[in-house]
Amino acid sequence: RASANEVETTTGDPTEEASWVRYGVFPRGRADLSGFTPGALVWVRVRTMGLKGVMGAWSDPAQLRVG
Repeated sequence: RASANEVETTTGDPTEEASWVRYGVFPRGRADLSGFTPGALVWVRVRTMGLKGVMGAWSDPAQLRVG
């Protein structure tokens, strides 16, 4: 079984841990994000879910504007 990536998003303060919501788990390094209001600013972070349940560290948050 290959590793996957866990994605969390927030439209709130990215420095507040409680504001993050699990968006999903995606294999093969690609995640399609949908369901956000056009024009909204969304923060995204990712971590690797490795073999045997080993979890990587969260990436630095990246801010995206929904198109």
